[in-house]
Amino acid sequence: MGDIELLDHFRRSVNSGFMVEVPIRSVLTNLGIQQRSYDLAIEITEEMKTLINHALADKYPCILGTASLDGHPNLSYKGSLMVFSTKKLAFWERARKGGFAQLTANPNVVVMYRNGLLRKAWRFYGQASVHEHGEIREQVMERTVRDELDRDPDRLGAAVVITVTRISTLGGEVLQEGTI
Repeated sequence: MGDIELLDHFRRSVNSGFMVEVPIRSVLTNLGIQQRSYDLAIEITEEMKTLINHALADKYPCILGTASLDGHPNLSYKGSLMVFSTKKLAFWERARKGGFAQLTANPNVVVMYRNGLLRKAWRFYGQASVHEHGEIREQVMERTVRDELDRDPDRLGAAVVITVTRISTLGGEVLQEGTI
């Protein structure tokens, strides 16, 4: 089997559920494949989707990390964070405080999910885009958990969509890495 066939086999195995959370760098290295040779797309798993979409109800809300252009960090709990697609996360930004200003100046973000009871934890790195009007804003607002949306009765918030470029464990082991 050549490199491309092995990579296709690996992708089919991951997509069919036979392999879960296997660090892609380790697999490719073990197969003798140079990662830079292939465009590896992010695919948020069903397990990740289920846990993230229920994070607030489960009392494990996600944390968003942002930074200003000059490097000042900010952390915010995001109860409305959701899996928007297999490659994107999203949330409803109702507060428009420190982290929001940082998002508009520097779109590089990290989202942390951790459920101590299930011993599941991930970091999602990516680029955020703010949608103050339009179809994407409406889609995110429609999917936002009621408890968060009720805290913005005038619906003055904005949708923030994060295109995920890397998923890692909290220990830093890269599970998936791709490009925008």
